[in-house]
Amino acid sequence: SIYAEPYGTWTNEAGHRAAMDAGFTWLQNDRIQWDWSMAIGLNHDFGYQSIGLSLLLGD
Repeated sequence: SIYAEPYGTWTNEAGHRAAMDAGFTWLQNDRIQWDWSMAIGLNHDFGYQSIGLSLLLGD
């Protein structure tokens, strides 16, 4: 699945901080899922990229 969403925070010190993130997940099989996501700041210096792996262990 694919997603994208705007979000933000408000603090008394910094005011409004807007950002956008997006990513996708891929179900490799019934027991393994991969994901990737990234975000950027729209009105401030911010960003990240992330990759993940989820495993279903046991029965």
